[in-house]
Amino acid sequence: CELVRGGFAYFLDKINGKPNTYINPDLGEFIYQYSDDLPFVFALIFFYIGFRLIHQRDFITLISPDSRFSWSLFFKGFAWVLILVIIESIYLIFGSSDYQFSLNQNFIILALGSLFLVSLQTSVEEIVFRGYLLQGLNLIFKIPIIAVLITSILFSLAHSLGSESYLEYGPTFLISALILGIFLADITLITDRLELAMGIHAANNLYDTLISSKNIPENISLFLYNERNPYLVLLATFLAVILFLLIFYRYQISRLSILFKKLS
Repeated sequence: CELVRGGFAYFLDKINGKPNTYINPDLGEFIYQYSDDLPFVFALIFFYIGFRLIHQRDFITLISPDSRFSWSLFFKGFAWVLILVIIESIYLIFGSSDYQFSLNQNFIILALGSLFLVSLQTSVEEIVFRGYLLQGLNLIFKIPIIAVLITSILFSLAHSLGSESYLEYGPTFLISALILGIFLADITLITDRLELAMGIHAANNLYDTLISSKNIPENISLFLYNERNPYLVLLATFLAVILFLLIFYRYQISRLSILFKKLS
């Protein structure tokens, strides 16, 4: 993920403002805001074509067993934002006053673009990690916990190695991504579908993009902060996962016993 994003951003940076290119130097914030996500448009197209040619299956079967997309489950995942707001409010009240409100003059335009591109990016990641790989590894190993751990480790590495967040927070960010990956895989197993995990992942990244993020020039979040304790970030990730499961799936957690059962 980071190699694809970094290469595309580097390309845009090199042609930015040069004659005979289509990029206006005054639109730098647009370039850097969207350069992370635009490659996923092409990734989805190529993955779709490859999947259809190789497996001869409907693409929707990577998302749901009944070949229907559940929008209600997808939007239910946006309750994740409420969990993040609660945790961040506690941190703001008791842990830090290092926040500033910032309204970018192009916020509305950038936000609309982010709603589409960020949701697309996270959906592609979910389809690859919790759809294709999780299903495939379950067929190979027959024990879900093995597939969950492998896909979650790959997910964590893809988001950590070389990323700005990893450089800032170190190994704690890798562990946070691992926890989130395991959580999303567990949610997929509980619901036996991918839409809820897609919604949670989209909500998480949109929150980081539009609501609260580090105070650097290219970020457009409404609230910006300068520094964060990496161990508090790790703790917040763990608490968010526990809260979501207890609030919405406390009566279905027993279904996770499937993790350790051998599949037929």
